[in-house]
Amino acid sequence: MDLGIAAQSMLLKTTEMGLGGVLVCAFDQDGLKRGLALPLDPLAVLAIGKPAEKFELRTAVRGGSLRYFREGGVHIVPKLGLQDLLI
Repeated sequence: MDLGIAAQSMLLKTTEMGLGGVLVCAFDQDGLKRGLALPLDPLAVLAIGKPAEKFELRTAVRGGSLRYFREGGVHIVPKLGLQDLLI
């Protein structure tokens, strides 16, 4: 099993359902295993729920900041454009 592909597929489905999610890999594995009486070691946790705020993806300006910011109550997430990623 490829954890990354499995987690991405589940997170894409949550988005399709109008939910939000985040992959958490820094957690107390032993505590979670004991607390939920899991038979196997947990590799990651998917936190899924209704987003608390709206967000918008925007193509970042070449050489500009990639820092997230808020504008008019919307969480803006700058992303590099395809032309900036391809060599």
